[in-house]
Amino acid sequence: MALRLCSINYHCCTHTYNTSHTQTRKGHPMTTVQVSTRTVREHRFTVPVDYAVGATISEIYAACAMAEKKANNLGLNTTKDDWARVTVTDNAVVFIVENVIGNT
Repeated sequence: MALRLCSINYHCCTHTYNTSHTQTRKGHPMTTVQVSTRTVREHRFTVPVDYAVGATISEIYAACAMAEKKANNLGLNTTKDDWARVTVTDNAVVFIVENVIGNT
């Protein structure tokens, strides 16, 4: 059985999250606000499993291996359970590897 690697889609995007923490001390009129920014790069490996197209377990394993290789290249510890997230939809299995590229 030939492995159809072309059915595995790779997508990379960057997200920036801003968070703020407000602290007011009782009896003081001033409020302290702390703002932080976190930039995360997300690598997605998608295996279509649409009924008409289909996907084999080999393709799902191949996408998992590609995600694991990307995680290793990013220096993530893949021996722990949280190195990737797996999302299953009606028509795809998605392996998501995230790495933080900046905190302020």
